[in-house]
Amino acid sequence: MFPALLAAQRSAGVDRQLVAAALWAKARYNYAYWDAVRANWDSAFAATVTFAEQRPAPPDQLLFRRLRRWGTLLNDGQLAIVAAQSSWERGSCPTSG
Repeated sequence: MFPALLAAQRSAGVDRQLVAAALWAKARYNYAYWDAVRANWDSAFAATVTFAEQRPAPPDQLLFRRLRRWGTLLNDGQLAIVAAQSSWERGSCPTSG
């Protein structure tokens, strides 16, 4: 349905929470099949924000893995959560979800 380009390159906890909030908001606004979602999207958002604000901050690789897992709750084959190009060049993000 919608690709999400996310750039959480070793960012602060607040920035990581904003990335999670942007994903939540885009899905809430754009996703048409909420009746088919069998997960509690709001609860998953809360868990992701809690994970993102941990100290010390989790590595980008773990954050992107968490965001991808959260996105799979929608069962939407079009959702793409990818790192910014600079993260891929540094090798800090995984090549697969």
